[in-house]
Amino acid sequence: MNRPSLFNTAAVAGAAMLGAVAANQDAEAGSTNPGTYSNHVVGGNSSNNYYETLRAGDDTVITLNGYCPSSRQDIDLWVYDSRNRQVAKSTSRGCFERVAIWPDYTQTYRIRVENTGKPYATEYDLTTD
Repeated sequence: MNRPSLFNTAAVAGAAMLGAVAANQDAEAGSTNPGTYSNHVVGGNSSNNYYETLRAGDDTVITLNGYCPSSRQDIDLWVYDSRNRQVAKSTSRGCFERVAIWPDYTQTYRIRVENTGKPYATEYDLTTD
C-alpha cells in the first residue's frame, strides 16, 4: 500500500486520522521524513497506529508525550517492523515514553500508541526524528 507523505497532504491525513480516532479505529499516517503528530487522542483501553518509513543507518528517536491530569492515566509506545515483529517498546508508568531505533534497512514501521489507563481518554503528541 502506497501511503502519502504527511508533509504533502497534512490536511487530508489529519482529517482522516481525526475521523479514525473518533471512530476508535487505527489512525494511520506515513512519511519518509520525520513526523510530528500533535494533539491526538487515544481512548481508554484503546490504541492508535502510525506508519513511518525509516531509512537504513539513520538513528531515529520516537517520543510520546501525553497530557495526563490523572495519576491513573498511562500510555505506552510500541514499534513494529514491516514483518510485524516488535523492535522497541517503552511501557513505563505515566504519560511519557521514548525509544531509539537504528534500522538495518529502509522499511515502514508501525508505531503503536496504547492507552492502558482506563477509562480515561488521553491527549498526546508523537514525534519521530
